[in-house]
Amino acid sequence: MAAALVDRAVAQLAERSLLTFSLDGQTIIAHRLVTQVVRDGLARRKWLTAVCRAAASVLEARALSLAASQDRPAVRAIPEQVTALLDHAAGSAGEADKELARVLLRLRFLALYHLIELGDSAAQAISVGEPLTADLEWVLGPDHPDTLNARNSLAAAYQAVGRVAEAIPLFEQTLIGRERQLGPDHPDTLTSRNNLANAYQDAGRTAEAILLFEQTLAARERLLGPDHPSTLASRNNLAAAYLAAGRTAEAIPLHEDALAACERLLGADHPRTVAARNNLAGTYQEAGRAAEAIPLFERTLAARERLLGPDHPSTVATRKNLALAYQDADESKVGRSQLSTHRQADFEAEGEGDEEPDADDDGDAEDDVDGFGEADVDGFGEADFDGLGDGDTSNCPALPVGDADRPAAGARLAAVWLLAGDGRAEADVRVVAGLAPRVAAAAGLVAAPLTLGPGARA
Repeated sequence: MAAALVDRAVAQLAERSLLTFSLDGQTIIAHRLVTQVVRDGLARRKWLTAVCRAAASVLEARALSLAASQDRPAVRAIPEQVTALLDHAAGSAGEADKELARVLLRLRFLALYHLIELGDSAAQAISVGEPLTADLEWVLGPDHPDTLNARNSLAAAYQAVGRVAEAIPLFEQTLIGRERQLGPDHPDTLTSRNNLANAYQDAGRTAEAILLFEQTLAARERLLGPDHPSTLASRNNLAAAYLAAGRTAEAIPLHEDALAACERLLGADHPRTVAARNNLAGTYQEAGRAAEAIPLFERTLAARERLLGPDHPSTVATRKNLALAYQDADESKVGRSQLSTHRQADFEAEGEGDEEPDADDDGDAEDDVDGFGEADVDGFGEADFDGLGDGDTSNCPALPVGDADRPAAGARLAAVWLLAGDGRAEADVRVVAGLAPRVAAAAGLVAAPLTLGPGARA
C-alpha cells in the first residue's frame, strides 16, 4: 500500500476537523480529546496493544538512528516520545503482550542513553534510570550486559549532579560484573575501572583513584598501544590524579608524552592537542617552572583566540593562566603590558587563583564515563539487546483493516496519534508529519521500506 494513501487519509481527517497542520506543514496537530477517543476505541476493540507495538517499533528504529547524532532537538524528543508511549501502553494492560513489554523495556533503555548523551539532562536520566535498572535486574539479572550498561549510565548521572556517594557503589558493581562476565582486560571492563577511578577522585579518595588509573593505563598501553586515544586519555587522567595528590614530578612526564602524541597524531591545533598543551603548561606552573609554562600558555592562547574567538570561556581562562604565569615568573609588568585592555579586564573580573587545567582530554568523555560518551553507543546497540529481543519488527502483526465499523483512515493514523501525546500541551498534541508513513509501515499498512531520517549508529 503506497504511502500516498496515508497522505490522503490525513487530508480527509483534516477536512473533518479531526486534525490540523502547522503553518509550515511539518507538524500534525490533533486535539487531546480526539486522541483520547481514538485510544478508547482501540482499547474497546482490543487493538490498542497492536497499535502500541507498531508505534514502539518505529520509535525504536528512530532512536537507534539518532545514536551519536548532532540533531539535539530530535534526540531530546526521543525520551519525550518514549514517555508518551509508555503512558498510552498502560491503557492496554488488559491485553497482556510479552513482545510489547520487551520493546518498551528497550525503548526505556534507549531513552536513558539519549538523556546521557545530551549531557544536560542528568536529573531526568536519574528518574528514568532508577526504575529501569531495577526492572532490568529483575528481568535479565544483575550481570546481563544491558543491566550493566544501565547501571553504569545511572551512576554517571548521579556523578554529574554531584551525588558521587551514590554513584560509587553502582560503578563498583558494574566493574565487578564486567570483570566476572568479560574478563579484566576487556575494553568495557577497562572503561568501568576508569569510571570508578574518576568517581573515587571526585570523592577525594585519591589514593584509590590513582591505583585504578595506573592499572587502566598499563592495560591500555599493553592492549591498545601508547598512541591509542583511550591510552592518551588514561595517561591524562593519571597525570591529573598525580597532580591532585601533590605528585607533580610524576604528572609532568605523562603530560609531556600526551602532548607529544597529540601533536604527532592530530596536529598542533586539534582541540585535544590544545588541551594537552594547556594541561602541561599548568603542570609546569604548579611545579614552579613558570618559564617553561609561559610559551605553552602563549601558544594555547593564540590557538584558542584563532579557533574559538577572544571571548570564548576557554580563551578567557587561558588568558588568565598566562597572566598568572607571567606573575609567577616575576614578569608581571611585561605580561600585563602584552594583554589588551579588554583582556586585562577579563583577568581582573575572574579574580585571583590558578585556573584549573582542562578536564581529561577536552571533551572525549567516552574514555572517562562511558555512559556519557560514544563508547557506550555500542552498549546500547543491537548486540546488547539479545536479552530483550532482537529488535526485528518484521513479525509485528499488522493492524486489522477493512472492518466495517472502523474508518480505514482512522486506523492508519491511530499509531500517529499514539506517538503524538507527549503530555506537554493542554489542548492539543503534535507529531512530526514525516512519522505518519513510518508508523503505518511498521503496522503493516504500507509496503514500502522504512525511511528513518538522518543519523546512524556509531
